[in-house]
Amino acid sequence: MWWEEQRREKEARRLQLLYFQQRRFGLKEGMVLRFPLPYITVDRIVGVLPPVGRGVPVLFLNISWIAEHEVWEPAISEALKASPHLHIALLYSVDLRRPNPKDPKEGERLFKHAVEFWRKLSSSRISLLASSDWYKVVGHTEGILLILCDERGIIRKIEQYPELKFFPYWAEEVADWRQKLHRAVKKVLDEFFPKRPQ
Repeated sequence: MWWEEQRREKEARRLQLLYFQQRRFGLKEGMVLRFPLPYITVDRIVGVLPPVGRGVPVLFLNISWIAEHEVWEPAISEALKASPHLHIALLYSVDLRRPNPKDPKEGERLFKHAVEFWRKLSSSRISLLASSDWYKVVGHTEGILLILCDERGIIRKIEQYPELKFFPYWAEEVADWRQKLHRAVKKVLDEFFPKRPQ
């Protein structure tokens, strides 16, 4: 009974998010991505603004709140190998506008951690876009994993997050998450860049 209620709530959230993605933000395969997105405030940008529609394919990767190198390194490495021109924009969910009353410095601390994660990736083709609004567009780990745009800014693929399991220990979560996220990103890249160098 409880599981069924949880499943219904999750499906209702997914449908609500899908409605807003398509009607408010125009996120639909085959449509031109309007970027910067309407109604969304990007609080901080690390690196360059993603060159959407300027002759370079762009991969928006929703890292949600998980700014952890050990989780994302295989997926991001795969994306960097996909094409020497592909730009990767990491969408990071963090609230920098409304401090947590219990821990006013939490947002800044999390953002600094995300910047350290970005530095470890050491590529000028990667941007980090931090906002508390991303959940409205892509959701968290139950929403969109990635949006791939071609050189003209046309959305070629929207991929949903795979189902991630939660475990009592971080090492178990890393093992599950990094494999699933890598596989999902690789599948999209293999379809879009079929003759990639190995």
